[in-house]
Amino acid sequence: MEVYGFNLDDFKILETLLQISTEISNIYDELCELEIKNQKDSKEYRELLTKLHILIKKENIEYQKKQFTYDDCMKYLRLLESKTSIPGMDNRITTSLKHYENRIIRRIMINILNILDKNKDFHQKVIDNGLANAISNIIENLKTEDLVKSVGNSAQIQTALDNDIHSMFLSILEESISYKNNEKYRNELIQAKYCILYTHKNMESMFIHSSFNIPDEVYTSSKMINQLLNQAEMAYRFIKFMKLKSEARQDINVLLTLNDSEYEKHNIFFSSIIITCHIRALLSLMEDRDVNDFNQEIHDILESPKYLEKHQNDRISESIVINSFKYFKNDKAKARILSTKG
Repeated sequence: MEVYGFNLDDFKILETLLQISTEISNIYDELCELEIKNQKDSKEYRELLTKLHILIKKENIEYQKKQFTYDDCMKYLRLLESKTSIPGMDNRITTSLKHYENRIIRRIMINILNILDKNKDFHQKVIDNGLANAISNIIENLKTEDLVKSVGNSAQIQTALDNDIHSMFLSILEESISYKNNEKYRNELIQAKYCILYTHKNMESMFIHSSFNIPDEVYTSSKMINQLLNQAEMAYRFIKFMKLKSEARQDINVLLTLNDSEYEKHNIFFSSIIITCHIRALLSLMEDRDVNDFNQEIHDILESPKYLEKHQNDRISESIVINSFKYFKNDKAKARILSTKG
């Protein structure tokens, strides 16, 4: 039996991963329910955390036993992507929430992506001969192995930056759960928090030892990782800004397509809370000047004839976006930037 190069042993491994991911998901559901009932400090919650630790160790062993190669990662991602319509290479938290019903498969996909990011063969595949030759024409005496190493370093920095974004999002989400205006959506927002912790193993490992209590202060590590890898500071700042701005613009565009009447739908309003938390997280990691410039860009869009023609009487999305920028200084105060230079 062959599907994307799968054989019977591959399907047995996938079955094992699905089974243990389901067991972990069930524990998360119980933990979430206890928090919804304000029983996070209970003996039952602590016992469930102990069970979760045991299952996660078991899960780690299963992934280690498989020893995923580059080809293994790609064929598993292609298969799972085709069965769920979840973009295989997309690790954004908003994607996890959009595909909440497939969160078990989503966990496996994110785990495989984490393995792929550390795989040297993957970095080698990124550098085909044509690209290597093209760059060599620009940078003299550049060796392919140095280029591959640079791609690997870039992957580590991107992972650290994703962790910064996700950590800040969780902190802002935790804060938003207690907002009086969000009281109607409290339970769903708590479910969203546990979904992110479940699907993103990096977040799970970061917060599980504190019993999933998300702190108000967020320690960001991407700058320090960049320094430890001796990568250029200017390049890091550029890549970071472009990533943050690109994701924020994508989120803002989603909101600006909505009419005021659509916010009467429960799921639309709930999604807007999640998107707002994500926008705020992205903005909080930008430099002040970049936020000011980006804010002006967004105001230009809001004041443009094209936008006003379609949304002349709509104010909710506009207000949400503008307020996200107003939260910037308070959100930025959450960040504690780790650095080797003090």
